[in-house]
Amino acid sequence: MYVDGQYLSKHPTWHAEDSQWKAQKIIKIMERNSLNPKKVCEVGCGAGKILYFLSLSLPDCVFYGCDISPQAIEMAEEIKSDRIHFSCTAFPAGHFDTVLVIDVVEHIPDYFSFLQRVKELGETKIFHLPLDLSILNLLRPHFFDKARAKSGHLHYWAAESALWMLMDAGYEIVDSFYTDGTEVPGKTFAAEALRRVTQISAKISPNLASRLFGGYSLMVLAK
Repeated sequence: MYVDGQYLSKHPTWHAEDSQWKAQKIIKIMERNSLNPKKVCEVGCGAGKILYFLSLSLPDCVFYGCDISPQAIEMAEEIKSDRIHFSCTAFPAGHFDTVLVIDVVEHIPDYFSFLQRVKELGETKIFHLPLDLSILNLLRPHFFDKARAKSGHLHYWAAESALWMLMDAGYEIVDSFYTDGTEVPGKTFAAEALRRVTQISAKISPNLASRLFGGYSLMVLAK
């Protein structure tokens, strides 16, 4: 679906509208851990906009994005520059200071082999993993069927199972924090109502909000 245009037909922007928000969270985990990379790669870069926004905050860094989708890379090529490069391939050539894997692992059938290949690409890795495994989503009829059909999600995690997945693949967890998808306003009345309820519960505990209602992801720095 990522190669023949099916995914593009379902997601014409390739989620570019979320790129600035995601870039801000990546910068946050870099700053929390005093990372100052000079060479960054994003595996599964999509339309490339995350790298564009990162380039504004990291002026001394060179960026490389790769994706198996020719449609995504065609979109990304519109923003390439002397500091941002793209290629239509599963994995890039070379070695990098930091490797980004942002909302990708859930799409990979054999994610253990994928994670082991990513591990060889650089010193530090930053993952963004959706936490779809919530009580509300478990109660929703056909939620996971729809997530698979529309978004291509093949795997579903809570925070603990996401971290164990990385550790089972040989990673050392350095840092992690929740990212709150409810920071983005809901597109429907029901979505907006759920967003407000989730935000209230998050004031008690983001972990509780994630477990009950979903809408959260996990940003992880690993080696």
